[in-house]
Amino acid sequence: MQIDRKDNDDNYCPENCRWVTKTINANNKRNNKIIEHNGQKKTLAEWARFYDVNYINLFRNLKKGYSLEEAVKREKTGDRTHRGSKNWNREMVAEAKTENEPQEGLFGEE
Repeated sequence: MQIDRKDNDDNYCPENCRWVTKTINANNKRNNKIIEHNGQKKTLAEWARFYDVNYINLFRNLKKGYSLEEAVKREKTGDRTHRGSKNWNREMVAEAKTENEPQEGLFGEE
């Protein structure tokens, strides 16, 4: 358990302090990003726990401009199109090689 201030702008006096878990204390910080979704306000970490998704990936998707709903959906479905799949990269390399190969007879070859 940790000591926490109910009001972060007030002093550490008995009336303003309480014992809380580490998680609750971490959510009661000024630098937390609060996101409102469907009328509920939660920190990014709370939304990640609520939807059972990876915090870092959720943060990255939100930073890219996705809504919370879209960011969660991308994480739940494993949508990694922003990274490019391995098959996509192989196909692009193979296609580029084919396009850059000299055509038969182009340079006097038969």
